[in-house]
Amino acid sequence: MLFQGAVGNFVPTINTGSVMHRRTSLHAFVGAIALATLAACGRATPVQTVQDSAFLGQASLQQRTQQIIYAGLPNGWIMEERRPGLIRGTLSVRRAQVVVDVTYDATRFTIGYVTSTGLNYQEDAGGMVIQGEYARWVNNLQRQILIQSKL
Repeated sequence: MLFQGAVGNFVPTINTGSVMHRRTSLHAFVGAIALATLAACGRATPVQTVQDSAFLGQASLQQRTQQIIYAGLPNGWIMEERRPGLIRGTLSVRRAQVVVDVTYDATRFTIGYVTSTGLNYQEDAGGMVIQGEYARWVNNLQRQILIQSKL
């Protein structure tokens, strides 16, 4: 804000030209940061499978079922037991959805990709790739399963 005027008769005025220029520059900067963030989130990464992860502590198969179901709750996973040793997890976030199968016994578990929408899943010569959010969501689910398994 710029103040202009005579010393004896002080009348503040605002120099709107420079304020508008700064505001436009700020909007451009914020927009560039937002685009960079979206581009980083949208990067394709290999589809992650949690393979034969060991539970912490000992429990029965029924207890493992409950631990896995409870593990999905904090992050919004809907967990459905399909049969003993298999739970299907579905996570919907904004316009994206991912479905995984958690196969397990009393000592180990595996989290495998089933399907997704809105995450740009692709298969190519290098393997299966998907947006990076998938890996973060699966890592969070694995961490929550391990937390539940030691309770």
